[in-house]
Amino acid sequence: MDVDAGAQSQLVLIEQFNPAEVGSIVGLAFDNATDQIWVYGEFLGMIHSYSRAGEFIGSIERPGEAANDVDLDVAGGPLTLGEVAIPSGTLLMINGETDVAEIFALDPSTGQVLATRATSFGDEPCGRWSIPCKAPDIFSGPGQAAGWFGER
Repeated sequence: MDVDAGAQSQLVLIEQFNPAEVGSIVGLAFDNATDQIWVYGEFLGMIHSYSRAGEFIGSIERPGEAANDVDLDVAGGPLTLGEVAIPSGTLLMINGETDVAEIFALDPSTGQVLATRATSFGDEPCGRWSIPCKAPDIFSGPGQAAGWFGER
């Protein structure tokens, strides 16, 4: 690959906000369809949503145990978590606090758990955060989750 030594790119920060309700942020997701930002703070009981401008929209209850080993994602299209079909826009919470990581598919309006799946992440012999050891059948469908899971 040829690179022009004189060409440079700079990352420009356009907007930022620091949600007062959250504290230390450990999980974050952006929903392109609704322009909502989902935020989970370390060991909190709620997942909070904000507008792109940082205005508080609302909260839903966090499923599972309180954690700081968490990530959030939003299903970009319909997919299947295990045997359960989940719609586009579903909020996904991955909790790896203890033992194996669990994935929760949540209705973003109500917080209702639509599906739950234990993974092999964190299970021996793969090691706690060994992404290559993930089970290939966690998700299926055209809206497969990216983010913490990586592109599939």
